[in-house]
Amino acid sequence: MSKNADYTRMIQSKRWKVLRKKKISANPICEDCMVKGIVEPATEVHHIIPAETAVDVDEMEGLMFDYDNLRSLCAECHVSAHVLIGSRKKENVQENCRRVTERFAKRYF
Repeated sequence: MSKNADYTRMIQSKRWKVLRKKKISANPICEDCMVKGIVEPATEVHHIIPAETAVDVDEMEGLMFDYDNLRSLCAECHVSAHVLIGSRKKENVQENCRRVTERFAKRYF
């Protein structure tokens, strides 16, 4: 999970839990597996455009709670999706840290 306080606050909110439940209820089968002809229950909700890529908190909130920015996935496909976008690569982690610093500076300076 992210170390970003804004992201953590949003992902733990009732609003997110309701939206997540709505997405999995609407798409209970993993969307990636379904494309491959496999029927696997969706247990995860993935942001197509990662909320942490936002330049400010308002944009992050927009990405976080945009139903059209979500995919229902099984745990294995969710991990694969993050590997594919390189969300854990050193460069991407550093870029996320830079954005956090910028958001902090905008908010407090």
